[in-house]
Amino acid sequence: MRVHRSLFCSFVLLAILGCGGSHRPVRQRGLLPPTLNLMPYHNIGLFQFSVENAKGNLHEFATHRFE
Repeated sequence: MRVHRSLFCSFVLLAILGCGGSHRPVRQRGLLPPTLNLMPYHNIGLFQFSVENAKGNLHEFATHRFE
């Protein structure tokens, strides 16, 4: 009877430690926009895209996405 009680207690202790005894905080990831560090470059240029037969401001969107 004593052996069964000690085995049961050790099993309960392991279950408690395995399920939530060493709880780590949940990581949350967020998307941040990249920063453009253009200081090392002396001369830079950016092409402005143009789209034929497009509705709205698709050329501005394409230019900003390329940037």
